[in-house]
Amino acid sequence: MSLLKEIYSREYRLTKPQEFQFVFQKARKIPSRDHTILVRENDLGYPRLGLIVSKKCSKLAVERNRFKRVVRERFRREKDRIGGYDVLVIARPGLAKKDNTRLDSALERLWTTLAT
Repeated sequence: MSLLKEIYSREYRLTKPQEFQFVFQKARKIPSRDHTILVRENDLGYPRLGLIVSKKCSKLAVERNRFKRVVRERFRREKDRIGGYDVLVIARPGLAKKDNTRLDSALERLWTTLAT
C-alpha cells in the first residue's frame, strides 16, 4: 500500500465550526458506552473526521489526547472503507478507564457498522 494513502492529512479533518454544524444538523447516531459517533454523508467522495473530547471525560489532558490519538489512528487505517461521510466522534465520561486495545477494538466494531 502506498504511504500517501496512509497519511491523515488536513483534508480528512473537520476543522471549521460550520463543518461540525453540518454534521450535527442531520446526523445518524451510532452510540456506544464510551463514545458516540455522528455520521452524515458529504459530497466530497472521501471521509472526514472530527473529535470532541471535553474535560468531563477526563480531567487529564494526557488521557484525552490518548483517546484522540487512538481514534485518529483507527480512522486513518479504515478511511478507505468508510466512503464519503463526515464522522464526528464525541467522547463520554469514563474513557480513561479503557486501555488502548479495548478502545481500538470498540472503535473497530463501530467503523465496521459505519462501513455497511
